[in-house]
Amino acid sequence: MKRLLSTEEVQNLLLNVMIVYDKFCRENNLKYYLIGGSLLGAVRHNGFIPWDDDMDVGMIRDDYEMFLKKIDSFPSQYEIKNYRNSKNCDYVITRIYINNTYIDNPIVKNNKLDHRLYFDVFPLDYVPDDLTIATKHSKHILSLKRLLAYVDVKNNGNNKLILIVKGLLASVLRIFRNSIIRSLEHEMMKYCDTNHICSLASQYSYKKQYFASDIYGIPIEYLFCGYHFLGPEKPENYLSQLYGSDFMLLPPLEKRRKGWDIYISE
Repeated sequence: MKRLLSTEEVQNLLLNVMIVYDKFCRENNLKYYLIGGSLLGAVRHNGFIPWDDDMDVGMIRDDYEMFLKKIDSFPSQYEIKNYRNSKNCDYVITRIYINNTYIDNPIVKNNKLDHRLYFDVFPLDYVPDDLTIATKHSKHILSLKRLLAYVDVKNNGNNKLILIVKGLLASVLRIFRNSIIRSLEHEMMKYCDTNHICSLASQYSYKKQYFASDIYGIPIEYLFCGYHFLGPEKPENYLSQLYGSDFMLLPPLEKRRKGWDIYISE
């Protein structure tokens, strides 16, 4: 039997993952940062954005790779997946999945991606300091991301004819899926020890995510739903670049993102 979860219940499930993840990282001396809307929630609300139903963290590539090497010792009530250990993991990030849950997202309903509620772990990669080289790098990353998007058919309100065409294209490209992902990840990892860092797998643009490395800096603690989690050293710089200088103001109701229905099996 499936039961529809409230936003608060979804947030509690994600908070439980965050507590476990934070403990695991601290015990293994791994550095991480709250990023995106999770950092905004920490700064503006001391917890989740009230209408939000996801949670994102980022790890500098070396910590990210070490995390992947240690996932066999992560608490077993969760399943950790990425393209390296699963055929049907979405994209070049790592997801911690919550069992017995289901996201009713019609965009991905008919593909083979995992539909459980997840907690995202993003790699944070060094990128060129030279803006001309960075621009070329961003275009290469974007072209590979677009190619990967053709592989997993997503229904963005398309009519039947377009979906058929998408399906045919995907059937041709699917045999190259892992090759495309490996190429994308290789391009993401191309630079090291520069003075800029970017979350290259993010939905946000390269330009918005292009930060001086000292903005991430040494992680500092943020109050989040009564717990203390880690985030960037310079949150104002990070959030104003990503969301604008008025990031502390609540957006109008029509701009508050409505998530998909999420169910739990009982």
